[in-house]
Amino acid sequence: MIVEILRRSTLPVLENIRQQNNIEVSRECFQKIIAVDVNTFDLENHYAEISLRTLRLSFFSDNLQDQFVINKIKKLFSPRSLPDQEDDYTQLNYVDFAKKILDHRDLLRTIPKYYEIAITNRVEQDYQFSPKLEEEKADMSIEDFKKILDKVEEFSHQPIIAIEGFGEMTAHPQWKDFVNEVINRDLSCFLETAGIFWDEEVSNYWLQHPKKDFLTIIFKVEAIDNNLYKDIRGDRFPLDEILNQIEYYLLRRPEGAYLQTIKTTETFKHLPKYHEYFSKYTKNIIIGKYNHYRGHLPEKRISPMEPFEQIDCWHLKRDFKIDCWGDVWMCKQDFQKEFPLGNLFEKPIKEIYQKGQDYFEKHLQKWSFCKKCDEYYTYNF
Repeated sequence: MIVEILRRSTLPVLENIRQQNNIEVSRECFQKIIAVDVNTFDLENHYAEISLRTLRLSFFSDNLQDQFVINKIKKLFSPRSLPDQEDDYTQLNYVDFAKKILDHRDLLRTIPKYYEIAITNRVEQDYQFSPKLEEEKADMSIEDFKKILDKVEEFSHQPIIAIEGFGEMTAHPQWKDFVNEVINRDLSCFLETAGIFWDEEVSNYWLQHPKKDFLTIIFKVEAIDNNLYKDIRGDRFPLDEILNQIEYYLLRRPEGAYLQTIKTTETFKHLPKYHEYFSKYTKNIIIGKYNHYRGHLPEKRISPMEPFEQIDCWHLKRDFKIDCWGDVWMCKQDFQKEFPLGNLFEKPIKEIYQKGQDYFEKHLQKWSFCKKCDEYYTYNF
């Protein structure tokens, strides 16, 4: 049991700050309240002798993923029965507890929560921040997509579905049907798009949709400067028209969309203007890290932020990457599909998931494939 102990007299103060700042009541609300003005509180920090923070463990069992991990951790320790006398109770030492978990990090891989699904591999722009895939053009059928969702929903319980890939998802002739299939199941859906085919008709369709709260749009527009935009994405689609269509949507539903740019040697000096431009519409601005795909793309990073000590890859722990053929990739970095986990149309999802355990354990053993990768410390959910 994990408990939080509060002095009763602080509760009215906390509640007043919570109401003033419209903070939702949740398990994290104490931290959010304190973060509003940390100087209001007299705080004393206590640091664990051995830190497990990089493992991002959650000992609440209100979702399938955390339940799965907790049950595996419990098996590490022998069952304890309650003693008759309080003096006979022997408390489990935290240091021993932490060391045992760190010695069994292979058990911390859980049921996937975040599913990246590419419904097409159509590439509409000469995008410089993505590897070029040498494969025939293909679109997933809506029938196959429904089969995938059925398997995913049964296996993961309330998964998060991201419709994204190396292509432009809205280039699929039926892309709206795919989004509808997700949100009509009351599942969270993230759609990534460069906005090149976005227009007022599309905006109005989603703005009026009864299930729009389940949909989040991520507009991948790396620059507001025309020359820089052409350098990154080519000149097939004019930037001004793209920005006009995105702004139309943002003015009407800013909470339902994000703008995403990438921090690189080219974009770095433009980031302040980028932030200033879009902050007029929304606070949801993502400045993502540059992914060189294990050295397959030119080095464009500025001040890489890897941890001093490498942590376990969150993507191998909780993510599933599915392409438009139904193939499940070992991870997003394996775009050449050297180590596929299997095809969802041919194999049970549990069997595919279990094969991924082998690669996670190889990663923990300093696998050479992961040596040049710096995506291990980023995460979605």
